[in-house]
Amino acid sequence: MQGVEELPSKVDGQDLSEEHTGSSDEDDVLLEPRFKYSRILSSTPAIFATSPPSCMTVHDKFIAIGTQNGYVYILDHLGNAHPENTARHHRCPVTKISVDLMGSYFASCARDARISLYGIGSSEYTETVELKNAARSVAIAPDFGRRGSGHMFVTVERNVVLHERRFLGTYKETA
Repeated sequence: MQGVEELPSKVDGQDLSEEHTGSSDEDDVLLEPRFKYSRILSSTPAIFATSPPSCMTVHDKFIAIGTQNGYVYILDHLGNAHPENTARHHRCPVTKISVDLMGSYFASCARDARISLYGIGSSEYTETVELKNAARSVAIAPDFGRRGSGHMFVTVERNVVLHERRFLGTYKETA
């Protein structure tokens, strides 16, 4: 054939064919990447024995776990529960937890038509908001804890609804 260069089958006098190199498709074993991990034990087996988890979110500072019984548990990354931040926020399984950027506040929702806004270490904006319809998901504003930020969160059921805190603590809904 013209224009096609033939590759050498020998380099320095050694044959490069497959039967002489000892490497075939059968001999090649692909190794999966290995990740270093450790199980979170401490308080988690006791928590999961009483109420199975329904949702979870991870922040740089902590892990928040929502359960089938309506509790939200705050754990450090070693699995130790912090009872001062653990409470039953809902009457039915927690469906979603959202944490602000600083990890100062979280919002949780469930099928009980409540949004629980809870401050971790601060109770300034901690409250429960009753909705007309139960929300399936919630997302809290990244700057929720900052003064003058509007203290907004978004809920989703059939429509996306923006909730913005007003002057007297009521929330304005914008669909």
